[in-house]
Amino acid sequence: MKYADKIQSQIIINNIQAGKFTPLEIDSLFMKLRAFSRGNHVFRDAADLIAHNEGRDSGLTNSHIRDVFLSFRFYIEYTYAKKNLDISKPFPSWIKSLLKAQVKNIDAYTLKSKFNTDHQRFGDWIEQNFKIDKSTASVKPFAINLPKLKIELLELLLGRIVVAPAITEETLIRDLINVLKINGFTIDENAIQRQSAKICLCTMMHMHNTQYKIDTGFIATCEISSEQAQQEITTKNSHELMNFGKLCVKAAFPAFQDRPTNVKFAFDILKTNTEAIEFSTLGLIKPLEIKEMPGVEYVVFQPGPTLILREDFMLEEHVE
Repeated sequence: MKYADKIQSQIIINNIQAGKFTPLEIDSLFMKLRAFSRGNHVFRDAADLIAHNEGRDSGLTNSHIRDVFLSFRFYIEYTYAKKNLDISKPFPSWIKSLLKAQVKNIDAYTLKSKFNTDHQRFGDWIEQNFKIDKSTASVKPFAINLPKLKIELLELLLGRIVVAPAITEETLIRDLINVLKINGFTIDENAIQRQSAKICLCTMMHMHNTQYKIDTGFIATCEISSEQAQQEITTKNSHELMNFGKLCVKAAFPAFQDRPTNVKFAFDILKTNTEAIEFSTLGLIKPLEIKEMPGVEYVVFQPGPTLILREDFMLEEHVE
């Protein structure tokens, strides 16, 4: 890192620790440290997003969305459709990608105690035995009779939909602190931790309305949201007192890939420890009509495409 960049970065760090900083300073710090993250993948993914947030086709978040998408796709095209996967015949190459991704979600103890293997060995086995015919984008038929344990493990991998966030407030701040340490900055960890919500908000803003291009050709879109999207208005609560749960970023993609649909599958791709209402203006809480429930008033927490993050770290709909 250049000397001038290091001095400027330390000034920003000091401002963060003092609680006197802006979203632009967070963006500047992440960009300056982007090339010096040294294996802190959550930080690097957040920094890459600042540099390229119109559309993403690589990185930690993109891979995570892709893995969830593939498991959901298998559910729709096989489990939901009551269709069996016959590996003695050619099958789509994306299923091989799904198997390799799902292995990571099985803990090491289960792999060893139940299936007498580990992540590396079984991943290598998939790679060696499931050969792809590039001309048809399919896996070649598997002629070998599989041992019972192999069949059981394959069934376990294909029968799971693992939905977990790629980034949390804790992992983002952990990686930030690690990057600052390995680059020799003077820091107060506790002071940085106290600003974790605001730092995380900056990453969330760059994810908002960003499209993630899954390499199977499908698109997922991310939006800032909350744990509880809607609430009923009663005499005991008001817009000011409503609890929509924690802020999060949701990734969504069409539930059915083989036909037009408005139905989407959504899940939390980034989770925080921050109450949605704490950093949100009332303009983000909007009335919601439910035709099936006339006379009942609902409101929804719904940041739109013109969402901005003010210098005081409040989320607000921009009106020109």
